Amino acid sequence: MRKIEMTLAATVLLAAASVAQADSGAQVGVLTCSTAGGGSNWVLYSETDVTCRFETPDGQESYTGTLHLAGLDMTFDSDRQLNFAVLEVGTQVAVGDHALAGDYAGAEATAGIGVEGGAAVLMGGSDDGIALQPLGISSGTGTGLKIGGSWLELAPAGA
Repeated sequence: MRKIEMTLAATVLLAAASVAQADSGAQVGVLTCSTAGGGSNWVLYSETDVTCRFETPDGQESYTGTLHLAGLDMTFDSDRQLNFAVLEVGTQVAVGDHALAGDYAGAEATAGIGVEGGAAVLMGGSDDGIALQPLGISSGTGTGLKIGGSWLELAPAGA
């Protein structure tokens, strides 16, 4: 178990360092994405549907999408929640125009037995001008280890 914790910590630090090298931008809100378990897990690739809510002081809007992982995925999740600080890096983000719709890429690491924790650091969106930086640690219930490159596809809910 100690090796899993060390691997998880190293991956999260590496991913965080890659985002820190980008323009830090201004935080404009919080994106909370939830899964309800299920999805497809083929050990070296997985995909899970997500529902997300973007909240700012000016309001909120909803998104749906798919979270993909290419790498080692030996998890059995029942549900997860990922929380991201939304940073403007070159794109103006405002509630109502669904500016977060698009594709994001980065790294993800998750580990646990019963209760799991981890982080995903993603960049992309409209004109690659939005950074999704983890707020603390993602949480959920499940068992296993997940580590690799990840990407998130977001679309306005109901689109």
